[in-house]
Amino acid sequence: MVDNSDDPNSIQRNREFVEYLKDPRIRYEHIGQRAFDPRVGIRSLYDASEIGVTMTTKPWLCFPNCDSYYCPWFAERMLNAAERENWEFVFSNIIIGRPDIEHYTLDCQPWACAIDKTCYMFKREWFPAEWPGKVDQYGVADGVLVNTLVARGIRVGKVSQVLVCHN
Repeated sequence: MVDNSDDPNSIQRNREFVEYLKDPRIRYEHIGQRAFDPRVGIRSLYDASEIGVTMTTKPWLCFPNCDSYYCPWFAERMLNAAERENWEFVFSNIIIGRPDIEHYTLDCQPWACAIDKTCYMFKREWFPAEWPGKVDQYGVADGVLVNTLVARGIRVGKVSQVLVCHN
């Protein structure tokens, strides 16, 4: 778990949650200002993701956000489909919902840049080595990253179920 917030309550809750889980596979890293990207003048989720990748050892990557909700079987369904079909990048549709808009299902089509990083997983070996310093490229749209990986030959597939809600 990589936390790029500066909210002391959030930081404390996250630390307590990881301690409560008592699972040695789950680590907490508060990165705060290290996630600030001066090129775009904001805290970068992409920088947080990059730091998180350096903390992982497993073969698949997933990039959940704190404002996303996953079906309990998200990872199981995604990985089973990927294994069965020999995919290296797997995604599902996503429900988008915020207080200022009506909820709707986004029919994810990464080739049209209609995708959010919360609804996909891909093999770690495909994580772009040039991601550091490329927020201007990969930060534009998650679809840009997907298109880059597809151009490099990654095998992509879609799970037909909606497995994520993002607001």
